[in-house]
Amino acid sequence: MGVKTIQLEKPCRLAVRLFVWGWLEAAADAKRLAGFPAENRQKHRKFLSDQDGETMNRQLYILLLMAAFFCVANVMAEDRISIEKNVHELAAAIETGQDASGFAADAYTPYVFVMEAGGKLLVHPTLAGEDLKEKALPIYEALVKATPEGVWVEYAWKGKEKHTFAKRMNNNLIIASGY
Repeated sequence: MGVKTIQLEKPCRLAVRLFVWGWLEAAADAKRLAGFPAENRQKHRKFLSDQDGETMNRQLYILLLMAAFFCVANVMAEDRISIEKNVHELAAAIETGQDASGFAADAYTPYVFVMEAGGKLLVHPTLAGEDLKEKALPIYEALVKATPEGVWVEYAWKGKEKHTFAKRMNNNLIIASGY
């Protein structure tokens, strides 16, 4: 169960690969048809279509899959921008002198949490005051990779892949939020 930084481009790259694959499939069909005399292409197109009857369905499926990936990538990008904005806003408020433990975790969607570098949660909807190192070591190990600029980390928790933006403050607090 390794912790790694996520790349936002993954869904977009996959969609492009699917598009290229679909295009190559169509090009292969066109190349097969090009070998037939012009007057017989329609007849052979029908033969190829019958022989390889799933080609059109496959291409339609690929196009629909691409559209879904682009939609998911767009939603993920908007969610990530919102999460990063929330973390940066909370960090700015703490830098101006506001007490970190005075913030409500659920004032943000998704909730934010603030952790001391040693693992004690100052702000969390259910675990405030608890030690994350004792309660959820994989999450703690991911969060300590936080940087002053903020970094996206990924970890598995209760069988699900989690994505969290974590920012380390000058006072060694770590502010994070994710999905």
